Amino acid sequence: MRQLSKEWSISTTNRRGSGCLARVKTDAERGNAIVELTAVLMVFALTAAVAIVTTSDLLAHRSAVVAAARDASRAFVRAESVELGRDRATELAAQSLRERGLPPPQVVISCSAVPCLTPGAEVTVTVHAEVPLPVFGNRVEITAASTMPVDELRRQRE
Repeated sequence: MRQLSKEWSISTTNRRGSGCLARVKTDAERGNAIVELTAVLMVFALTAAVAIVTTSDLLAHRSAVVAAARDASRAFVRAESVELGRDRATELAAQSLRERGLPPPQVVISCSAVPCLTPGAEVTVTVHAEVPLPVFGNRVEITAASTMPVDELRRQRE
């Protein structure tokens, strides 16, 4: 065995005695695999943590947008007029997202009948909100829609 340096040595024979070159481990190399494995695992753990935080934030924001759409559609079908319903639905959706720290959404209201509040008609409220990703800072648009029927007995109440 020929000594190259203090840390490396080359053997010109292997276990069977043939004449190939092989690297022989020295005491200085012991434990390096643990250090390398730890570094790789730290990178994977950090990546997994970022993915978990981002996914949980997106799910929470999605839940908030779905709740805002549901509350806005309920407010619209219970309103006395279309104008009042539109104002209530927009304000309720904005308030619902504001409570969760999100910017005001865009609210789109569509009706299956004209006028919108015809008994038995269906009203669909669609909420579009841009939410920030926690680590990356980019914004993602989340859309949710909710459809509610207008009460069949509405005329009797008015």
